[in-house]
Amino acid sequence: LWIELMSRHGVNHCFAPDFAYRLVTRKFREAMARGEAPTHIDLSNIRLLVFGAEPNRPETKRIFEETFAPFGLPKRWYGAAYGLAENVVYVSTIQGYVTAQLSCGDTVNELIACGSKRQIGSSPIAVKIVDPETHTEVIDGAMGEIWVRGPTMASGYFGQRQLTQETFHATLAGQDEGEQWLCTGDIGFFMDGHLYIGGRQKDLIIVNGVNYYPHDIEDIVQNSSHHIKGGCIAAFSNNDTASDGLLEIVFELRGDVKKIDVKAVCAHARACVSQEIGLI
Repeated sequence: LWIELMSRHGVNHCFAPDFAYRLVTRKFREAMARGEAPTHIDLSNIRLLVFGAEPNRPETKRIFEETFAPFGLPKRWYGAAYGLAENVVYVSTIQGYVTAQLSCGDTVNELIACGSKRQIGSSPIAVKIVDPETHTEVIDGAMGEIWVRGPTMASGYFGQRQLTQETFHATLAGQDEGEQWLCTGDIGFFMDGHLYIGGRQKDLIIVNGVNYYPHDIEDIVQNSSHHIKGGCIAAFSNNDTASDGLLEIVFELRGDVKKIDVKAVCAHARACVSQEIGLI
């Protein structure tokens, strides 16, 4: 229905999370396989479809493009955005597909840029990558916490004075305390003038002193079996103190569980995680 509505009304722009584009692609492909997909779709009016609200996956962009290119999807249709509720949703956006490589354990992941220094510099919102321990700005290419400052920054959390102080009143080392920043809790970096998001600082899984991002592990598990329901996976540490712990993964199965060899699905998921990032 979403795709049909964009076609019918000649939609130019649309914003949605990565999972929404992935879900509509799967549903549309399933309908095509059954011979039930609409054939009158025309997406030639689209100028920009923006991915945001969660980690953007190169695979989602690829399969969406492959599926809908025959229906007039323009070549320059892709965009990515970054934001958070504490800054009234928006921080930055970029039109186009720009990527960088990030090492995580024994694997290398492709990250998609969701902003640029040029675009951010022309807006009233300022963004810096900061060492959360020293409160100093890090150099380009170095990972740190994303700090944001601008007119759309909220004043705090209702009834949460201490959390408000910690989150909305940060100051850079050596600068005027009147210039306060929002600590987003997101880890990212600037590279070649573009902004990349690595993950959430509080969500990091630390095993044997190595940091892992949950969404990387969840992607591996999701791709390990067609029985595993996409988007219904959670990877986390059994240690809530942000120090070394054991990796735990929970996922939902698709279809009739009684007809699935659950132990085999779990064993294969474990093997894939071990093979791709070295965790057992």
